[in-house]
Amino acid sequence: MSSSEPRDGAHLRVRAEDAAAEIFVIDAHFHLVDRGIGTLETPLSPGVYKVKARAGVQTWEQHIVVRDRDEEVVIPPLDFTSPAPLVHTAKTHEYHMQAASSCSREVHVTAGQGSWIFVFARDWTPPGREATRPPLATNPARGLSLRNLQGNQVADFTASGRHDLSLDPWAACNVQVTPGLYRLRLERPVGGELEQVIVASPGWQTQIFLLQRAYSPEPDDRYADLPGASILLARGPGFSENSADLRRTELARLGLVNQRRVLSDDIRRMLQDKVMNPMLGIYGAHLLLLEKQPDLALLQTVITNLRGLVGMPHPDVEALTLRLESGAGSYVFDQPPMLRRSWSLIVDATAHRPDLVPRGSFAATMADRVWGEGAWLLWMEGDEKTPADLEAALASEVQPHKPSDAVRGSTRGSDSPFAAIAALQAATRERSASTRPEAFAMPAPPDAAARLLRPQLDEDKIQRLVQTLGVPRATIEQLVDAIDRKVQSQPE
Repeated sequence: MSSSEPRDGAHLRVRAEDAAAEIFVIDAHFHLVDRGIGTLETPLSPGVYKVKARAGVQTWEQHIVVRDRDEEVVIPPLDFTSPAPLVHTAKTHEYHMQAASSCSREVHVTAGQGSWIFVFARDWTPPGREATRPPLATNPARGLSLRNLQGNQVADFTASGRHDLSLDPWAACNVQVTPGLYRLRLERPVGGELEQVIVASPGWQTQIFLLQRAYSPEPDDRYADLPGASILLARGPGFSENSADLRRTELARLGLVNQRRVLSDDIRRMLQDKVMNPMLGIYGAHLLLLEKQPDLALLQTVITNLRGLVGMPHPDVEALTLRLESGAGSYVFDQPPMLRRSWSLIVDATAHRPDLVPRGSFAATMADRVWGEGAWLLWMEGDEKTPADLEAALASEVQPHKPSDAVRGSTRGSDSPFAAIAALQAATRERSASTRPEAFAMPAPPDAAARLLRPQLDEDKIQRLVQTLGVPRATIEQLVDAIDRKVQSQPE
């Protein structure tokens, strides 16, 4: 309900078929009268109004004339864009829906038992342009593989499963696995390897849907779009293109990507009563945390329900507990979570609890290789070097043991934010924008860092570095040790 004074006249009732759709009522002077999520009821004075809805980036609008009686508007499902071939979405075909449904119920690779990981990669061409698009001679899942935590291949999604390269091509592969954490890897000859964590929970099928994207201007650098992936869960094998639950879950993911507060009363009630889809619960919990005053009691309820649903420790669920007084308990994040927002919760918490991400763990070593934007935590694999910009940022904050002309000046510690952060953030954006090999060439460390004496960081600065650089405390401490070793090896 609007915060303005109630108006005399009729009531407008608006209901969206998609519970996560945002609803706006705008008057003839283009002023926002009221807004809601999923449903809206508001009193209106006589006049002309526009009812507008948004789901993802898709919008819908209708003009209405309000006189002296109540009006009702029903907003149909909006054809938002999704990699999952759901009905009433913008980029799909019936043959994509049918292929995803049938292939998700087959087993193409057996590498364990108790869970399934299903990958469905496809291409899509706008209607009317099929004839102008050259046939895609390669599998849309090319370069994709499933790995265990040691990096060993579990399934090659190009060689296994089923595919159809006619029309808008698709490729599908369902892997039966033992519950646990895995890595989805994309190998691109012109840009290196990208990876992300995939969690396989007992009794659940993790469904990963991927469209294609151009990673660079190179003509042969079009691969599965990992940053834009849709990851859903189903109880046992089987994708349903008509599932209202999966559609609701996908809209929650899009709301999280766009940082939109799209928790409707219906979804909030589901979270309170016991949401039955783990991904909807995880997305919903993060949407709760976007609110100005998060309902932490509801968050605790969601976490309790999620732990029962997934049946094993799940890094994204345990990351959510870090916003509660009870913290993450004894859980240790030696492997990263799936969601970037989960990773942010973990990193922030390490400022006070460095044990959450242990030194030498994979999560600590991948922290300075995080890549791209979007909902998922991706990293560039195989690049073990520390970015010189990150080292320079640390060097600008360390305090030497004794004054020296070699370290006095730009590398002296300061109580103000360090100057190298701007360069680091610019370099990070540049790395995310391009994944060509030259974009990841590491320049030689600045002389200032090499000339430092024993670096020292006080507690406040360590916490500030963790929060500003977005890497866990263990990574900061490891880099400080590396600078220290470099300094000690230099002659006086």
